[in-house]
Amino acid sequence: MNFPWVIWPSLWYTFRNWIFANLIIRPYLDRDFTLSSFKSGAIQAIVHVSQELSKGNFGALEGFITKPSLEEAQNNYALLSLKQRLDLAVVAEDIFFCFPYQIGVIFTNEGGPKERIFVEITMCYHIFKGLQDHIESLVKTDGSGPLQGVYDNYDRISIANYRFIREFTKGVDDDWTVNVANHFKPGEYIQEQR
Repeated sequence: MNFPWVIWPSLWYTFRNWIFANLIIRPYLDRDFTLSSFKSGAIQAIVHVSQELSKGNFGALEGFITKPSLEEAQNNYALLSLKQRLDLAVVAEDIFFCFPYQIGVIFTNEGGPKERIFVEITMCYHIFKGLQDHIESLVKTDGSGPLQGVYDNYDRISIANYRFIREFTKGVDDDWTVNVANHFKPGEYIQEQR
C-alpha cells in the first residue's frame, strides 16, 4: 500500500505512545486498554489478515479491513507475482520483533454536537520465514545465539506495517479495523540499489 516504510521504533513516539495509552485512552476511552493486550491482538490480526490476503480471499476480510484499504489491497494484489503473494502469509512464530510505532487520537467536529473520536495505532512487525527452523539449525551447527545471522538472510525477512483504527465516540460500539496493510522486503530494495 502507499504508506511510508516504518522499520524501527522512535524514542519520541515510544514516549508519546505511553502517554496516549495510559493518560488518554485508558482513563477516558477504554478502561481495559493496555499496549500489551493490544499488541497480542494485533499479532493475531496480522496472522489472519495476511493469510487471507495471501490467498486473495478478499471476501473473508470484509469487516477486518476498511473498505478503501481493501480495494487498494485488491488492486495491488493483481500486480504481485505468485512468490510475492505467498510471502504475504505470516505465522505468529515467524514474528521475531514487533512494536507499536505510533498512536494517534483523532477528533472530528471537535466540540460540536457531532464530535467523533478515533484512535489509530500503527504496528510494525519484523518477520523471518521459517524462524524456528533457522534457530534450530543454528543451535545444531555451531551453538551460536538464536538471532545471530537472522539479518544476513535478507531474502527471508519482510516487514509489515499495519495501522488499526477504532471509533471511541460515546454510544458507538466499534472494533479495531485495519486501514493500512503494508508488506515489504527491505533486503530486496537494498539489493536493487547495488
